[in-house]
Amino acid sequence: MNTIKISTTQNIDIDFEIAGLAERIWARMIDIGIFIAIFFLYLALGIGGIGGSKLHFVMVVIIIIAMVYPFVMEVFFNGQSIGKKALKIKVISLDGERPTLGQYAIRWIARLIDFTVTGGAVGLVLVAITDKNQRLGDLLANTSVVKTQPRTTFEDLYFTQPTEETYEPVFSEAQNLSTEDVYLMNEVLKTYRKTFNIELVNKLEIKMRSKYQITNNKKTQTGFLTTILKDYNHFQSNLAD
Repeated sequence: MNTIKISTTQNIDIDFEIAGLAERIWARMIDIGIFIAIFFLYLALGIGGIGGSKLHFVMVVIIIIAMVYPFVMEVFFNGQSIGKKALKIKVISLDGERPTLGQYAIRWIARLIDFTVTGGAVGLVLVAITDKNQRLGDLLANTSVVKTQPRTTFEDLYFTQPTEETYEPVFSEAQNLSTEDVYLMNEVLKTYRKTFNIELVNKLEIKMRSKYQITNNKKTQTGFLTTILKDYNHFQSNLAD
């Protein structure tokens, strides 16, 4: 399993699973298939009323839309086209930030070499041989394509452990935690169990306290991250009830 380490905006290193060549090919096939289907649907609905020049015009319009489609979709749908979304993969920036408009533009322009001019040969070869499965556009834009499904499974998460009925939450702010931050805290705790790097734990605690304006400094036996995740579980359980 190929993974890539990205430093998040919280300055925490998190591993993402890199999308494989097959997944990227299937995503592209789905995107291409959409426009082929649109064209044949137009033919089916316009039988008898399509002249030669009109048909050529429609083909040109569809081709132009298909050309700008990857760029527009990735910009407005957070690095995903319909095909990528179906395969649960997305474009990310290797600096940990959301890809910029410029990075999306570079990836899009480089498609001319990756796919159009070379018939896909350059893109396929580079994805197959580079460590981060990057085509030319990714290499130039400092991006990669990763799986959107988190490596952390629900079985790994601390907050899936049931809490006692009489449990009293320590941090009321836990009910405001985002799913992304819950996964992040669990990833850091998993890393700590392997490396005993307390610096990462302390750094994330400072970030979470600042983000959610947590002023309660009560010391807990299990530590801030584990306790707030247990509190989160308690609030989620009450919502489920």
